[in-house]
Amino acid sequence: MPNTNEFCSNPIDVKDKLGFDLPFEVTYGRLIGGGASFYLAIQYNLTNLYTGYAAKKDKRYAIICMWPFFQFFVILFLASFFSTLWYEYCALFLIGFGISMTHVTGYFNLMSSANTKFNPVFVDPFVFVIILYADYNQLTHQ
Repeated sequence: MPNTNEFCSNPIDVKDKLGFDLPFEVTYGRLIGGGASFYLAIQYNLTNLYTGYAAKKDKRYAIICMWPFFQFFVILFLASFFSTLWYEYCALFLIGFGISMTHVTGYFNLMSSANTKFNPVFVDPFVFVIILYADYNQLTHQ
């Protein structure tokens, strides 16, 4: 087996394997680290969602509590397709979504710890969709 540092820093020819190029260099280290992080995040979150759903007697309420977590994926998808600012400021979008997701998770954990009912309606996604609509229709550029 080659030196671990050398192996992890070897670039992968993405264009040859996938047929298209990426705007960054893919190495074995990035592929292993990113793949492991992605897998563990999915496994952790799906386990939490399933455990919460299975333990709750009121299944309807359990599904409603999951909505904000899925809502962020929907608005991330919408932003990537409809925002004129996505390509220039992609990192800022992701940071903003991360902050919002952290807020929802913290609030959810706090309500769970206090044994208080969680209100899954947050204003952030609605405000974001209004801003996205204005951005897409160029309402702010007139």
